[in-house]
Amino acid sequence: MFLSKVILPPGVSDYEVHQHLHLQFEREGRGFLFRRVGDAVDMLSIERPKRPSTELPSAKLRPRFPMPFCADLVITRAKFERGKAGVRCDVRDHEERRAWLRQQLVGCADVPFARFRDRWITLQNGTRRLVAQCTGTLVITDATSFAEKLQTGIGRNKAFGCGLIWIPEVME
Repeated sequence: MFLSKVILPPGVSDYEVHQHLHLQFEREGRGFLFRRVGDAVDMLSIERPKRPSTELPSAKLRPRFPMPFCADLVITRAKFERGKAGVRCDVRDHEERRAWLRQQLVGCADVPFARFRDRWITLQNGTRRLVAQCTGTLVITDATSFAEKLQTGIGRNKAFGCGLIWIPEVME
């Protein structure tokens, strides 16, 4: 895994960020996750990008050691009504969000503490999605499984900067 910081040109929309990041790689396909921090992007990728990057050795992911983390997550659940197809709706209850997060990390990490703050992103078609900005503490229980989860991300809307679990003391 490789960590990179990408500085974006002024005025890049949430939708255009993903397109801009694709230019950082030789091949097509989606082998990266990212999180936007103002006009900069922190990116985790499977392959080395064209720009300077740092390799993240999985040895840094120490089991049984509490570490602070942050993640932007789109947390939804399917809602079914009689005679209608399932509709995805945002989960706003913090206890439900914590349970969802723990379920996503089962077998690779525990989350003893997590808090959430909401913000909105706008998709290409003008649809707005609720993003839960999550901060807290996690304890890795299985470094190999956690490294795989880190590469694939969690939740929905990864193309809009959601799903990357950012662990500052390991990734800075």
